[in-house]
Amino acid sequence: MRRVLISLPIVFFCLFIVIYNLDSGLVIISEGNEPWYSPYTSVVFLVCSMFFYPITLLSTVLGVKVLGMITFALYFLYSVVISAILYKYWPRANFT
Repeated sequence: MRRVLISLPIVFFCLFIVIYNLDSGLVIISEGNEPWYSPYTSVVFLVCSMFFYPITLLSTVLGVKVLGMITFALYFLYSVVISAILYKYWPRANFT
């Protein structure tokens, strides 16, 4: 369980990048002519977006282009920092 929680921020980052680069990966209002994967990827993309909202807000305040290369680098750094904090402070299981 600990490994899953530690790797979850990096998984969010990878899913965010993949879905962002898919054609019709994010569809908020469906018109019926989207690919079959749109209902599934839209939900995952929104969950990842909520995870990265603090960085998006910071980018907006600093005047950096949202969903630009600097923002993606900040997303990656944010994911690594969260994973490192979880790795350091999440208790390890003691098998006795």
